[in-house]
Amino acid sequence: MLIPRFSLSQTATHLAITIRCPYVKFSSSNDNSNGIEVDLPTPDEFYFACKPYYLHLYLPGHVIDKGLPDYKYDIDASSFCFNFEKEIPNEHFEDLDMLTKLLNKENKVSLNKVEEIDRDLDDEQDEEDDDDEPLWNQMRQLEIDDQPKENLISSYSYGFNHQYKEIFSNFDSEYSLTFDNQSP
Repeated sequence: MLIPRFSLSQTATHLAITIRCPYVKFSSSNDNSNGIEVDLPTPDEFYFACKPYYLHLYLPGHVIDKGLPDYKYDIDASSFCFNFEKEIPNEHFEDLDMLTKLLNKENKVSLNKVEEIDRDLDDEQDEEDDDDEPLWNQMRQLEIDDQPKENLISSYSYGFNHQYKEIFSNFDSEYSLTFDNQSP
């Protein structure tokens, strides 16, 4: 599904949603919908689907759902224009030009974010978390800790299937200054 190009405009009593759909596929079904689905699930949501397009908008204000939407299809501009009556006349809908704000639902933040936790319980949970770690992971960590540091440095390899080892050891000491990046 594709998200079509769209724009919103308003008058004192109506909200107009213009959706550009150049590659729309009208179905040959017997109903009057022609494969177009338009719905207002809530007074501040707008849903549009017409193959291959899908659009779900969260409106900044409430509009009235009258069942079948009032829309026009402009063949020259390849766009649908939907008109919805505002629930409160002369209400000004803010941020109609902020398209990403219309596409994403506004999350309401709860004020009760602070929880008090007893410190003794927190320490016990840390100990329990160590016990929950798989045994094979603990064994692997012990193996890594037992290896000497020199062995780890020489064990690095590069390339596909780790075919190349100690590439930089063959260079002169002055070349190593070129490869060392003091401030990455």
